[in-house]
Amino acid sequence: MNWQKKKRRYQKKVQKNRERSRRMERAVQEDFHEQGKKMKVETFEEILKRINRITKKDLQDLAKELFGKDKYNLQVIGPFKDKSKFENILE
Repeated sequence: MNWQKKKRRYQKKVQKNRERSRRMERAVQEDFHEQGKKMKVETFEEILKRINRITKKDLQDLAKELFGKDKYNLQVIGPFKDKSKFENILE
């Protein structure tokens, strides 16, 4: 499959998701309106804009937070004479 076909297929999926998002937004807003509440539901385009604002630094900071050494955990099953080789992995 060439890249033009892939691009068209992707664009169709994005369009389908936009339409689905709009229908869901209308349904949620109607439901909240019936209950006398006001609610702002993000549109598909707004969500894409927020995703596109994510920077490389944001991802690196998140990775440091999630995979910091204080979060390491190692479980080993079996008889081992020298546990230091496993302890060194966590340091």
